[in-house]
Amino acid sequence: MKTYLGKTIICVVLALMTSGVFAQVSRATQQISPISISDAIVYVPVGKAATTQAFFTLQNNTQEQVTITKVTSSVAKKIALISTGGNVLNVWSIAPGQRLSLVPGRQYLQLDGIKNSISTGDELHFDVSLSNGKALTVIARAKSAFDQIHGH
Repeated sequence: MKTYLGKTIICVVLALMTSGVFAQVSRATQQISPISISDAIVYVPVGKAATTQAFFTLQNNTQEQVTITKVTSSVAKKIALISTGGNVLNVWSIAPGQRLSLVPGRQYLQLDGIKNSISTGDELHFDVSLSNGKALTVIARAKSAFDQIHGH
């Protein structure tokens, strides 16, 4: 009886593996980061300018709305969350399962009072504070705004 039961279990496991069910269950149990940030860049200031912009994408994989309440860095004296039309905001909210993409001309971080020179390729660190009490560290790579494709 023991041998028969063992062989039955092995056959069921093999059937599941070959049918793809096991693979689907395996993929479903992989841990997804609850909140992730990607594509972080900072524009290199033009000339001796002490102001520049930073961009990133935040993905909210939680079941609750998440709000960016503050962004800080040793790179700049002040960092403001800017939305279309130059409006300074206090917070940005991201619904569950949604993403917020900061892009030029729409939403971005404005860095005022740059403390040191920034060169293409530099890695700059930012701390993003969230409404759920968590903080994320973002590493943004500096690049020239002139690297962007301009439509004329």
